[in-house]
Amino acid sequence: MKTVQEIIDESALANGPRVSELVRIRPGGVDPLGLRQINFNLMDQLLPQLNNVARHIRPLTVMAWAWRCAWKSAETIGLDKVPASTLREMVDRIEVIFVWSQLLVHDSVDLPGSAYLKTRLPESSYRFAGEHWTQMQKERRYSTALSAAVNYGPSLFNLCFARRGAQRDEVRLHPLADAALNSLDSLLGDQRNHSAFTKFGEVTVTQADLKLWGGLWDIEKITNAECEHIATTLGGKEAPLERQHGIRLLKTAIERIGVRGDSAVRKAMCDCGAAHDNSQLQESTAVWRGIQARQLFRLTLEALLYWATVEVSDRPSTVERMASRFLEGTPSEHTVEAWLAIPADPDAVDIIEPILELEKLLRGRVDANSLPSVIYQGLRAALACKAIDSNERQDRLPLERAQTEAKSFADKSPAQFMEYILSAWAIGQHVYWSVGRGIGDARRGQDRILRLKIVPDEAGLRIVPGANNSAPRTTPDRLSTAITLLQEAGELQMS
Repeated sequence: MKTVQEIIDESALANGPRVSELVRIRPGGVDPLGLRQINFNLMDQLLPQLNNVARHIRPLTVMAWAWRCAWKSAETIGLDKVPASTLREMVDRIEVIFVWSQLLVHDSVDLPGSAYLKTRLPESSYRFAGEHWTQMQKERRYSTALSAAVNYGPSLFNLCFARRGAQRDEVRLHPLADAALNSLDSLLGDQRNHSAFTKFGEVTVTQADLKLWGGLWDIEKITNAECEHIATTLGGKEAPLERQHGIRLLKTAIERIGVRGDSAVRKAMCDCGAAHDNSQLQESTAVWRGIQARQLFRLTLEALLYWATVEVSDRPSTVERMASRFLEGTPSEHTVEAWLAIPADPDAVDIIEPILELEKLLRGRVDANSLPSVIYQGLRAALACKAIDSNERQDRLPLERAQTEAKSFADKSPAQFMEYILSAWAIGQHVYWSVGRGIGDARRGQDRILRLKIVPDEAGLRIVPGANNSAPRTTPDRLSTAITLLQEAGELQMS
């Protein structure tokens, strides 16, 4: 892409119009208001070092075991003679073998990269060598590989299966994982001596091999040693103290209500009354409610921005007209204080139900006319909760800042408050983050993404042509990951 100065210089020399280059910009942007980072920061206060992908035990064991295989193979040759890239190549190979083997013994597999690898399943055999394999490694490395940072990579270390070595990017086994890895050795038996697991360089694996191994290290058949390892490292003595508290709150809630889905557990963890006789559970409950309140606030504002883009998708509109249209779906009151009707006890506010209502309405084909009333209920609940994000960056609009600003409008009209919310919290916040991120991408030479959804013109605000106008989704809060890992480890009594 040309610099601004180059464009100016070319314009000065031009003696007529010409066809411009095709601008390669794709619509996107999953965080249109820049609010989601606070969600992640708050989650670290109760369920740190987890993500929403690494929710099964066996992939972690296999990844660590793959590194054991690589280091053992290197020892037979001489460690100083084996480059890190060779070790990584064997680990990549075993990862692919594991996913392929599960695809052959299960109708569907909850594993990163399964869709990618399913289209590349060998009909009879596969040779791990040559351009095809090199290209597959390259394509998987940072996106669909089990060990990618967006998948199981961080949990390999955070759940004590591996640890960082002395050299950059060096992976060493964690001593706590020995029993779990030995149990995988036992499952594979003599098959662990196959060249795929012991030899560097070119190796051929047949579909018959894959099917055999798929049954031996089946993702659904977890060993006692693996269960004990997760019990110790997820919420036990080897886990960070914050996660110990979070897992204890989770298990206590499930023991009280039984497992009836993530939503029921999420709501039970918000019950302040259930923790009245335990100070630690009270503290954990308060943090959890703060996380959910922030989740509700973020989803509410993103839903409001989405509604605003729908409002201006056919014709431009002013903030004043949009505020008036929005208020038609909410109670009619003279002051913001009466309009919000904040309850006296913030611990009694139901946070989860408004989230569920928003999720339900935003799923599938969205009825934009029904959004204002549901957004209003979500906004009202979020502003009534205790905020725990006072130390967060002010330009990410922490809930505490929003509550302070809302109080300043207490004796003003709902129309004035709604105009402010639309212009400052939704549209203004969106423009600020979209432009800032676009400039940051340009400076780093990264992909050009059209994040901006709404702009002003002489008739008011209008939608940006070609902008991605998909409905927002909740930011997963790691609860499902924790529940699945605990369930697989036999730490939960399911009902």
